[in-house]
Amino acid sequence: MIIEKDLKPIDIETLRKNNPIVLIGMPGIAMVGRMAVLNFIKGLEATEYKQIYYYDFPPHAMVGKNGEMTMPKVSLYYWKNNKSGDENANNLIMITADYQPSSGQGIYELSDYICKYCSEINAKYIIALGAFVPEEPVTENRKVYISGSDKDLINFLKASEVGRLTILESGFITGANGIIPAWCNINYNIPGACLLADTLPYPQIDPSASKELVLVLRNRLKVDVNLDFLESKIKQIEKVNLNLKSLLDKKRPPKKPETGYIG
Repeated sequence: MIIEKDLKPIDIETLRKNNPIVLIGMPGIAMVGRMAVLNFIKGLEATEYKQIYYYDFPPHAMVGKNGEMTMPKVSLYYWKNNKSGDENANNLIMITADYQPSSGQGIYELSDYICKYCSEINAKYIIALGAFVPEEPVTENRKVYISGSDKDLINFLKASEVGRLTILESGFITGANGIIPAWCNINYNIPGACLLADTLPYPQIDPSASKELVLVLRNRLKVDVNLDFLESKIKQIEKVNLNLKSLLDKKRPPKKPETGYIG
C-alpha cells in the first residue's frame, strides 16, 4: 500500500512544462546520497510539496523534538530555476526518504512508483546519488564514479570541470539508488544515471563524500547552491573523531621506561 500526502498545491502540468531534472538520494552507505540531496534541499530552500508513505518501511513510529511522532516516508521537494536562456536551467525535483523499503519486492514497487511519477511530470532525466567503497580506503582525492542508461547523459556528467570522475565499468549498485535510474529507462523511457563517491567503510556518515557529489552536480547543472549544510556536518565529524582519539589516548597504558645496561 502506497499513500500520497500533498502538502503544497503544485499542479502536474506546472511541473511538466519545464522538464524537471530529478535528483534521488535514498538512505544508503554512510548516508552519502541522502546528505548530498539534503544539501541541495537546504541550500536552495526547496519546497516540500509531497510525502509518500509505504507499508514496507520499517514498522515503527519516529519520535522527534517535543515528543512529536512521525512515520517513515519519502519526501519530494521542488525548486524553481529562475535562470532563462540556458538549456540546462531546468527546475529540480529532489527526492529522499527516511528509510529504504525492507524487502526486495518493496524496493522494486516503490522504485516503479517513483519512476512512474517522474514520467507523469515529464522529467528530463533522473540522477541518483550514492556511495562506493573502494578496495583501499581513501580520505583525499576521492573519485566520483558514473554509470547510466544513456550515453549522452553519461558524457554530460563526465564533462564536469571539477571532481575526479571515472566510468564505473563493472559491479552492482544495490537498493533504490541503483534500481530507479535503470528502471526509469527500461519502463518509462527516461534517461537515468548514478553518481557514486568514494567513501570510508566505517559505520558513520561521510559528508566529505557527499560534498564531492554536490560539487560535480553544481558544475554540470549550473545551480548556485552553497555547501553550508555539508560543511557543518564535516566539522561535526572532525570534532567527534578528535574527541574519540583523545579518549583512546587517555585509556592507553603509559609506556614502561626502557631498561638496559651500559658498560
